[in-house]
Amino acid sequence: MAYVEVKPGTFQYHTSTAKEVILMNVASYVTTFFIVVISMLGFTSVYSQIEAGTRQRVAHMRMLARVQAVYPLLIYICLMLILLRYLYGHSSNLMLFWAFVNIQSTILIYSNLLTTSLVGFAIIQTVGAITYISTGAMSITNWILFLFACLVIYAERWYGQLLHQQRWVYFLPALFVGTLFWVNMYLTAPRPLPLGLAIANLISFGWAYFALWDFDQYLQHDQQVLAKLTHEAQYDALTRARNWATFRHDLNSEFADQDRQPLALVAIDLDHFKSINDTYGHLMGNQTLIAFSRQIQQILREQDDHYGFYRTGGEEFALLLPNTNLAAAQEIVAECQRGLKNMYIPLTQGELQITASFGLAIAHPQDNNATNFFKRSDRYLYRSKHDGRDRLTDEADGTDDF
Repeated sequence: MAYVEVKPGTFQYHTSTAKEVILMNVASYVTTFFIVVISMLGFTSVYSQIEAGTRQRVAHMRMLARVQAVYPLLIYICLMLILLRYLYGHSSNLMLFWAFVNIQSTILIYSNLLTTSLVGFAIIQTVGAITYISTGAMSITNWILFLFACLVIYAERWYGQLLHQQRWVYFLPALFVGTLFWVNMYLTAPRPLPLGLAIANLISFGWAYFALWDFDQYLQHDQQVLAKLTHEAQYDALTRARNWATFRHDLNSEFADQDRQPLALVAIDLDHFKSINDTYGHLMGNQTLIAFSRQIQQILREQDDHYGFYRTGGEEFALLLPNTNLAAAQEIVAECQRGLKNMYIPLTQGELQITASFGLAIAHPQDNNATNFFKRSDRYLYRSKHDGRDRLTDEADGTDDF
Protein backbone atom coordinates (compact mmCIF):
# COMPACT_ATOMS: atom_id res chain seq x y z
CA MET A 1 0.00 0.00 0.00
CA ALA A 2 1.34 3.46 -0.86
CA TYR A 3 0.32 7.13 -1.12
CA VAL A 4 -0.43 8.39 -4.64
CA GLU A 5 -0.80 12.12 -5.48
CA VAL A 6 -4.20 12.71 -7.16
CA LYS A 7 -4.25 16.52 -7.21
CA PRO A 8 -1.55 18.94 -6.08
CA GLY A 9 -1.43 18.69 -2.34
CA THR A 10 -3.97 15.84 -2.07
CA PHE A 11 -3.14 12.13 -1.59
CA GLN A 12 -5.01 8.89 -1.31
CA TYR A 13 -4.09 5.30 -0.54
CA HIS A 14 -3.33 2.96 -3.45
CA THR A 15 -3.26 -0.80 -2.95
CA SER A 16 -0.91 -2.72 -5.26
CA THR A 17 -2.65 -5.45 -7.23
CA ALA A 18 -1.35 -9.02 -7.31
CA LYS A 19 -0.31 -8.47 -10.93
CA GLU A 20 1.78 -5.43 -10.00
CA VAL A 21 3.44 -7.33 -7.17
CA ILE A 22 4.32 -10.18 -9.51
CA LEU A 23 5.72 -7.77 -12.09
CA MET A 24 7.83 -6.02 -9.44
CA ASN A 25 9.18 -9.35 -8.23
CA VAL A 26 9.99 -10.51 -11.77
CA ALA A 27 11.75 -7.22 -12.44
CA SER A 28 13.75 -7.69 -9.24
CA TYR A 29 14.73 -11.24 -10.23
CA VAL A 30 15.75 -10.22 -13.76
CA THR A 31 17.78 -7.32 -12.39
CA THR A 32 19.52 -9.67 -9.97
CA PHE A 33 20.33 -12.05 -12.81
CA PHE A 34 21.70 -9.24 -14.97
CA ILE A 35 23.82 -7.66 -12.23
CA VAL A 36 25.40 -10.94 -11.12
CA VAL A 37 26.25 -12.29 -14.59
CA ILE A 38 27.54 -9.00 -16.04
CA SER A 39 29.56 -8.24 -12.90
CA MET A 40 31.28 -11.62 -13.04
CA LEU A 41 32.15 -11.22 -16.71
CA GLY A 42 33.59 -7.79 -15.89
CA PHE A 43 35.57 -9.29 -13.02
CA THR A 44 37.04 -11.99 -15.29
CA SER A 45 37.86 -9.50 -18.03
CA VAL A 46 39.85 -7.30 -15.65
CA TYR A 47 41.49 -10.40 -14.16
CA SER A 48 42.65 -11.46 -17.64
CA GLN A 49 44.09 -8.03 -18.32
CA ILE A 50 46.01 -8.01 -15.05
CA GLU A 51 47.26 -11.53 -15.71
CA ALA A 52 48.49 -10.65 -19.21
CA GLY A 53 50.17 -7.45 -18.01
CA THR A 54 51.84 -9.26 -15.11
CA ARG A 55 53.08 -12.00 -17.42
CA GLN A 56 54.68 -9.44 -19.73
CA ARG A 57 56.26 -7.57 -16.83
CA VAL A 58 57.67 -10.74 -15.29
CA ALA A 59 59.08 -11.85 -18.64
CA HIS A 60 60.59 -8.42 -19.35
CA MET A 61 62.19 -8.12 -15.91
CA ARG A 62 63.07 -11.84 -15.80
CA MET A 63 61.56 -12.37 -12.38
CA LEU A 64 61.96 -15.93 -11.17
CA ALA A 65 60.04 -15.87 -7.89
CA ARG A 66 56.57 -17.33 -8.29
CA VAL A 67 54.99 -14.85 -5.88
CA GLN A 68 55.96 -11.95 -8.16
CA ALA A 69 53.74 -13.40 -10.88
CA VAL A 70 50.66 -13.99 -8.69
CA TYR A 71 50.52 -11.25 -6.07
CA PRO A 72 48.88 -8.61 -8.36
CA LEU A 73 46.07 -11.08 -9.07
CA LEU A 74 45.68 -11.98 -5.40
CA ILE A 75 45.54 -8.30 -4.47
CA TYR A 76 42.85 -7.70 -7.10
CA ILE A 77 40.72 -10.63 -5.91
CA CYS A 78 41.01 -9.67 -2.25
CA LEU A 79 40.17 -6.03 -2.95
CA MET A 80 37.06 -7.11 -4.86
CA LEU A 81 35.93 -9.29 -1.95
CA ILE A 82 36.43 -6.42 0.50
CA LEU A 83 34.70 -3.91 -1.81
CA LEU A 84 31.66 -6.14 -2.19
CA ARG A 85 31.49 -6.60 1.58
CA TYR A 86 31.42 -2.81 1.92
CA LEU A 87 28.74 -2.45 -0.76
CA TYR A 88 26.27 -4.92 0.68
CA GLY A 89 27.08 -3.76 4.19
CA HIS A 90 25.83 -0.28 3.27
CA SER A 91 23.00 -1.26 0.94
CA SER A 92 19.44 -0.57 2.08
CA ASN A 93 17.93 -2.18 -1.03
CA LEU A 94 17.16 -5.85 -0.40
CA MET A 95 17.65 -6.92 -4.02
CA LEU A 96 21.06 -5.16 -4.32
CA PHE A 97 22.13 -6.50 -0.93
CA TRP A 98 21.68 -10.12 -2.00
CA ALA A 99 23.07 -9.45 -5.51
CA PHE A 100 26.30 -8.15 -3.96
CA VAL A 101 26.44 -11.16 -1.64
CA ASN A 102 25.96 -13.41 -4.68
CA ILE A 103 28.78 -11.72 -6.61
CA GLN A 104 31.10 -12.01 -3.63
CA SER A 105 30.39 -15.71 -3.13
CA THR A 106 30.79 -16.39 -6.86
CA ILE A 107 34.16 -14.60 -6.95
CA LEU A 108 35.27 -16.45 -3.85
CA ILE A 109 34.48 -19.85 -5.36
CA TYR A 110 35.62 -19.11 -8.93
CA SER A 111 38.89 -17.48 -7.85
CA ASN A 112 39.95 -20.70 -6.18
CA LEU A 113 40.02 -22.27 -9.64
CA LEU A 114 42.03 -19.37 -11.06
CA THR A 115 44.85 -19.40 -8.52
CA THR A 116 47.32 -22.25 -8.93
CA SER A 117 49.05 -22.27 -5.54
CA LEU A 118 48.01 -23.46 -2.10
CA VAL A 119 49.21 -20.15 -0.63
CA GLY A 120 46.98 -18.20 -3.00
CA PHE A 121 44.04 -20.43 -2.17
CA ALA A 122 44.62 -19.92 1.57
CA ILE A 123 44.87 -16.13 1.20
CA ILE A 124 41.60 -15.91 -0.76
CA GLN A 125 39.77 -18.13 1.73
CA THR A 126 41.11 -16.13 4.67
CA VAL A 127 39.93 -12.82 3.22
CA GLY A 128 36.57 -14.40 2.38
CA ALA A 129 36.24 -15.74 5.92
CA ILE A 130 37.06 -12.32 7.41
CA THR A 131 34.39 -10.60 5.32
CA TYR A 132 31.82 -13.21 6.38
CA ILE A 133 32.82 -12.91 10.04
CA SER A 134 32.25 -9.15 9.87
CA THR A 135 28.59 -9.79 8.98
CA GLY A 136 28.00 -11.57 12.28
CA ALA A 137 26.46 -14.55 10.46
CA MET A 138 29.25 -17.08 11.07
CA SER A 139 27.73 -19.56 13.50
CA ILE A 140 29.33 -22.94 14.23
CA THR A 141 27.12 -24.53 11.57
CA ASN A 142 28.10 -21.92 9.01
CA TRP A 143 31.77 -22.37 9.84
CA ILE A 144 31.49 -26.10 9.20
CA LEU A 145 29.70 -25.46 5.91
CA PHE A 146 32.30 -22.85 4.89
CA LEU A 147 35.24 -25.18 5.53
CA PHE A 148 33.46 -28.04 3.78
CA ALA A 149 32.85 -25.80 0.75
CA CYS A 150 36.55 -24.84 0.70
CA LEU A 151 37.52 -28.51 0.65
CA VAL A 152 35.06 -29.32 -2.17
CA ILE A 153 36.34 -26.49 -4.38
CA TYR A 154 40.00 -27.22 -3.67
CA ALA A 155 39.40 -30.86 -4.60
CA GLU A 156 38.75 -29.75 -8.19
CA ARG A 157 42.52 -29.47 -8.60
CA TRP A 158 42.80 -33.23 -8.25
CA TYR A 159 40.95 -33.87 -11.47
CA GLY A 160 41.83 -30.71 -13.41
CA GLN A 161 42.39 -32.56 -16.70
CA LEU A 162 38.76 -33.64 -16.72
CA LEU A 163 37.65 -30.00 -16.77
CA HIS A 164 38.53 -29.85 -20.46
CA GLN A 165 36.69 -33.08 -21.29
CA GLN A 166 33.48 -33.04 -19.26
CA ARG A 167 31.60 -29.79 -18.66
CA TRP A 168 29.57 -31.19 -15.79
CA VAL A 169 32.77 -31.95 -13.87
CA TYR A 170 33.52 -28.23 -13.94
CA PHE A 171 30.06 -27.15 -12.83
CA LEU A 172 29.03 -29.87 -10.39
CA PRO A 173 31.16 -28.94 -7.34
CA ALA A 174 30.50 -25.21 -7.78
CA LEU A 175 26.75 -25.73 -8.19
CA PHE A 176 26.72 -28.03 -5.18
CA VAL A 177 28.45 -25.40 -3.05
CA GLY A 178 26.28 -22.62 -4.48
CA THR A 179 23.08 -24.52 -3.76
CA LEU A 180 24.27 -25.28 -0.23
CA PHE A 181 25.09 -21.61 0.29
CA TRP A 182 21.73 -20.24 -0.86
CA VAL A 183 19.69 -22.84 1.01
CA ASN A 184 21.64 -21.92 4.12
CA MET A 185 21.09 -18.20 3.48
CA TYR A 186 17.36 -18.74 3.01
CA LEU A 187 17.06 -20.68 6.25
CA THR A 188 19.48 -18.84 8.56
CA ALA A 189 20.36 -15.39 7.17
CA PRO A 190 19.63 -12.59 9.67
CA ARG A 191 18.42 -10.37 6.82
CA PRO A 192 15.13 -11.37 5.10
CA LEU A 193 15.55 -13.45 1.95
CA PRO A 194 12.29 -14.27 0.16
CA LEU A 195 12.15 -17.70 -1.46
CA GLY A 196 11.77 -16.24 -4.95
CA LEU A 197 14.81 -14.01 -4.53
CA ALA A 198 16.84 -16.93 -3.15
CA ILE A 199 15.92 -19.03 -6.22
CA ALA A 200 16.75 -16.09 -8.53
CA ASN A 201 20.17 -15.72 -6.93
CA LEU A 202 20.86 -19.45 -7.19
CA ILE A 203 19.95 -19.41 -10.90
CA SER A 204 22.11 -16.30 -11.37
CA PHE A 205 24.98 -18.05 -9.61
CA GLY A 206 24.73 -21.07 -11.92
CA TRP A 207 24.39 -19.00 -15.07
CA ALA A 208 27.32 -16.79 -14.06
CA TYR A 209 29.44 -19.91 -13.77
CA PHE A 210 28.35 -21.02 -17.22
CA ALA A 211 29.14 -17.57 -18.63
CA LEU A 212 32.56 -17.61 -16.93
CA TRP A 213 33.35 -21.03 -18.37
CA ASP A 214 32.30 -19.94 -21.85
CA PHE A 215 34.30 -16.71 -21.56
CA ASP A 216 37.34 -18.63 -20.32
CA GLN A 217 37.11 -21.01 -23.30
CA TYR A 218 36.92 -18.04 -25.65
CA LEU A 219 40.00 -16.45 -24.07
CA GLN A 220 41.96 -19.72 -24.27
CA HIS A 221 41.06 -20.17 -27.94
CA ASP A 222 41.97 -16.56 -28.66
CA GLN A 223 45.30 -16.96 -26.87
CA GLN A 224 46.05 -20.16 -28.80
CA VAL A 225 45.36 -18.44 -32.12
CA LEU A 226 47.46 -15.44 -31.10
CA ALA A 227 50.30 -17.70 -29.92
CA LYS A 228 50.23 -19.59 -33.22
CA LEU A 229 50.27 -16.40 -35.28
CA THR A 230 53.04 -14.95 -33.11
CA HIS A 231 55.08 -18.15 -33.43
CA GLU A 232 54.69 -18.17 -37.21
CA ALA A 233 55.73 -14.52 -37.38
CA GLN A 234 58.80 -15.00 -35.20
CA TYR A 235 60.19 -18.39 -36.25
CA ASP A 236 61.76 -19.77 -39.39
CA ALA A 237 59.45 -22.38 -40.90
CA LEU A 238 62.23 -24.83 -41.84
CA THR A 239 64.60 -24.82 -38.88
CA ARG A 240 62.24 -23.53 -36.14
CA ALA A 241 64.97 -21.06 -35.19
CA ARG A 242 63.85 -17.49 -34.64
CA ASN A 243 63.93 -15.45 -37.82
CA TRP A 244 65.79 -12.32 -38.89
CA ALA A 245 63.04 -9.89 -37.86
CA THR A 246 62.96 -11.36 -34.36
CA PHE A 247 66.76 -11.29 -34.19
CA ARG A 248 66.85 -7.61 -35.09
CA HIS A 249 64.23 -6.80 -32.42
CA ASP A 250 65.90 -8.89 -29.70
CA LEU A 251 69.38 -7.64 -30.51
CA ASN A 252 68.33 -4.00 -30.20
CA SER A 253 66.46 -4.71 -26.99
CA GLU A 254 69.34 -6.59 -25.36
CA PHE A 255 71.93 -4.11 -26.60
CA ALA A 256 70.03 -1.31 -24.87
CA ASP A 257 70.48 -3.21 -21.58
CA GLN A 258 74.13 -4.13 -22.06
CA ASP A 259 75.29 -1.35 -19.70
CA ARG A 260 73.77 -3.34 -16.84
CA GLN A 261 74.88 -6.82 -17.87
CA PRO A 262 77.38 -8.36 -20.31
CA LEU A 263 76.03 -9.37 -23.71
CA ALA A 264 77.60 -11.90 -26.08
CA LEU A 265 76.76 -12.35 -29.75
CA VAL A 266 77.90 -15.33 -31.83
CA ALA A 267 77.65 -15.29 -35.63
CA ILE A 268 77.64 -18.81 -37.17
CA ASP A 269 78.05 -20.12 -40.70
CA LEU A 270 77.82 -23.78 -41.74
CA ASP A 271 81.03 -24.86 -43.47
CA HIS A 272 80.86 -25.94 -47.14
CA PHE A 273 77.09 -25.82 -47.21
CA LYS A 274 76.98 -25.02 -50.92
CA SER A 275 78.96 -28.17 -51.54
CA ILE A 276 76.40 -30.20 -49.60
CA ASN A 277 73.60 -28.78 -51.76
CA ASP A 278 75.52 -29.41 -54.98
CA THR A 279 76.57 -32.94 -54.03
CA TYR A 280 73.48 -34.32 -52.30
CA GLY A 281 70.69 -31.97 -53.43
CA HIS A 282 68.64 -29.27 -51.76
CA LEU A 283 66.51 -31.78 -49.86
CA MET A 284 69.62 -33.02 -48.10
CA GLY A 285 70.66 -29.42 -47.58
CA ASN A 286 67.38 -28.75 -45.80
CA GLN A 287 67.84 -31.85 -43.64
CA THR A 288 71.29 -30.57 -42.73
CA LEU A 289 69.92 -27.20 -41.63
CA ILE A 290 67.20 -28.90 -39.57
CA ALA A 291 69.64 -31.28 -37.87
CA PHE A 292 72.09 -28.46 -37.14
CA SER A 293 69.34 -26.29 -35.63
CA ARG A 294 68.03 -29.09 -33.42
CA GLN A 295 71.50 -29.81 -32.09
CA ILE A 296 72.29 -26.17 -31.25
CA GLN A 297 68.88 -25.56 -29.71
CA GLN A 298 69.25 -28.62 -27.50
CA ILE A 299 72.63 -27.35 -26.28
CA LEU A 300 71.21 -23.89 -25.53
CA ARG A 301 68.24 -25.32 -23.61
CA GLU A 302 70.68 -27.14 -21.36
CA GLN A 303 72.54 -23.87 -20.71
CA ASP A 304 69.96 -21.10 -20.24
CA ASP A 305 66.37 -20.60 -21.41
CA HIS A 306 67.10 -16.92 -22.05
CA TYR A 307 69.63 -17.65 -24.79
CA GLY A 308 68.35 -16.97 -28.30
CA PHE A 309 69.05 -18.92 -31.50
CA TYR A 310 68.30 -17.25 -34.84
CA ARG A 311 68.51 -17.99 -38.54
CA THR A 312 69.86 -14.79 -40.11
CA GLY A 313 70.41 -16.06 -43.65
CA GLY A 314 70.52 -19.22 -45.80
CA GLU A 315 73.13 -21.15 -43.79
CA GLU A 316 73.90 -18.30 -41.41
CA PHE A 317 72.77 -18.30 -37.79
CA ALA A 318 73.36 -16.31 -34.61
CA LEU A 319 73.37 -16.85 -30.86
CA LEU A 320 72.33 -14.01 -28.56
CA LEU A 321 73.61 -14.67 -25.04
CA PRO A 322 72.44 -12.13 -22.42
CA ASN A 323 74.29 -11.84 -19.12
CA THR A 324 77.21 -13.85 -20.52
CA ASN A 325 80.87 -12.80 -20.43
CA LEU A 326 83.61 -13.80 -22.88
CA ALA A 327 84.77 -16.90 -21.00
CA ALA A 328 81.26 -18.28 -20.61
CA ALA A 329 80.43 -17.57 -24.25
CA GLN A 330 83.63 -19.33 -25.38
CA GLU A 331 82.60 -22.43 -23.43
CA ILE A 332 79.13 -22.39 -25.03
CA VAL A 333 80.69 -22.23 -28.51
CA ALA A 334 83.04 -25.06 -27.58
CA GLU A 335 80.03 -27.11 -26.48
CA CYS A 336 78.36 -26.40 -29.83
CA GLN A 337 81.49 -27.56 -31.67
CA ARG A 338 81.60 -30.77 -29.64
CA GLY A 339 77.92 -31.36 -30.32
CA LEU A 340 78.43 -31.01 -34.08
CA LYS A 341 81.37 -33.39 -34.05
CA ASN A 342 79.18 -36.03 -32.38
CA MET A 343 76.30 -35.51 -34.83
CA TYR A 344 75.94 -37.60 -37.97
CA ILE A 345 73.29 -37.06 -40.64
CA PRO A 346 72.28 -40.31 -42.40
CA LEU A 347 72.68 -40.51 -46.18
CA THR A 348 71.49 -43.15 -48.64
CA GLN A 349 74.99 -44.57 -48.35
CA GLY A 350 77.00 -43.57 -45.31
CA GLU A 351 76.70 -40.54 -43.03
CA LEU A 352 77.38 -36.83 -43.27
CA GLN A 353 79.24 -34.87 -40.62
CA ILE A 354 79.17 -31.09 -40.60
CA THR A 355 81.19 -28.31 -39.00
CA ALA A 356 80.63 -24.60 -38.53
CA SER A 357 82.62 -21.39 -38.16
CA PHE A 358 81.98 -18.98 -35.30
CA GLY A 359 82.56 -15.29 -34.61
CA LEU A 360 82.12 -14.11 -31.01
CA ALA A 361 81.82 -10.50 -29.86
CA ILE A 362 81.08 -8.95 -26.48
CA ALA A 363 79.13 -5.68 -26.48
CA HIS A 364 80.99 -2.56 -25.31
CA PRO A 365 80.30 1.20 -25.46
CA GLN A 366 82.53 1.68 -28.51
CA ASP A 367 79.98 -0.22 -30.61
CA ASN A 368 77.67 2.85 -30.47
CA ASN A 369 74.72 0.81 -31.72
CA ALA A 370 73.53 -2.77 -32.17
CA THR A 371 74.39 -2.76 -35.88
CA ASN A 372 78.08 -2.11 -35.22
CA PHE A 373 78.02 -4.83 -32.57
CA PHE A 374 76.60 -7.33 -35.06
CA LYS A 375 79.07 -6.30 -37.78
CA ARG A 376 81.94 -6.93 -35.40
CA SER A 377 80.82 -10.48 -34.68
CA ASP A 378 80.36 -10.95 -38.43
CA ARG A 379 83.95 -9.84 -39.07
CA TYR A 380 85.17 -12.38 -36.54
CA LEU A 381 83.10 -15.06 -38.32
CA TYR A 382 84.70 -14.33 -41.68
CA ARG A 383 88.13 -14.44 -40.08
CA SER A 384 87.30 -17.97 -38.88
CA LYS A 385 86.30 -18.93 -42.44
CA HIS A 386 89.43 -17.32 -43.84
CA ASP A 387 91.65 -19.18 -41.39
CA GLY A 388 90.36 -22.62 -42.33
CA ARG A 389 86.79 -22.91 -40.92
CA ASP A 390 85.60 -25.11 -38.04
CA ARG A 391 86.96 -22.65 -35.52
CA LEU A 392 86.08 -19.71 -33.27
CA THR A 393 87.43 -16.19 -33.60
CA ASP A 394 86.73 -13.64 -30.87
CA GLU A 395 88.11 -10.47 -29.31
CA ALA A 396 90.75 -12.41 -27.45
CA ASP A 397 92.43 -13.12 -30.81
CA GLY A 398 92.95 -9.41 -31.49
CA THR A 399 91.55 -9.63 -35.01
CA ASP A 400 89.07 -6.77 -34.97
CA ASP A 401 90.97 -5.00 -37.75
CA PHE A 402 90.43 -7.83 -40.24
